[in-house]
Formats: sequence, C-alpha cells, structure tokens
Amino acid sequence: MTDLDKFIELYASLGIKCVVWNDAEDDTQNITLEAGGYSADGTSTVSDKIKGYSGFVSIIIFDMDGEFKSQGMWE
Repeated sequence: MTDLDKFIELYASLGIKCVVWNDAEDDTQNITLEAGGYSADGTSTVSDKIKGYSGFVSIIIFDMDGEFKSQGMWE
C-alpha cells in the first residue's frame, strides 16, 4: 500500500472522498484540499469538513509511485 493509498483511505474513513489529479509537468500525483462548496475545474477535494478561507488550498504531492513528497499551503 502506497502513501497515496493510505492518505485516500484515511480521508475516506473520515467521510472525505479525495480527488487525485496528475501534474504531467512535475510528474506527480496530487490531492488539492479546498474549502468551499465546489471545485471549479474538478481537481479539488471539497467537503464541508474542510474549513478555511475561500481561495486558500493545501496540495499534497506524491510521486508517480504514490510515495509522499511534500505538502504545501497557499492563498
């Protein structure tokens, strides 16, 4: 089981369905956590359980093998 699998499983157990998107430029798989009610482009994981200001996101970055690389938080 990869780090990505573990992350998805953990969030699913909390009632949050993660959306995974590939960044071909960086050759990574990513999960974007975003507060709010919708994902404009379909790549963000949104839930009423994710809190924060509109426009703030956290991106969890995994390599293409599903191993954790980093997590960033941006406005």
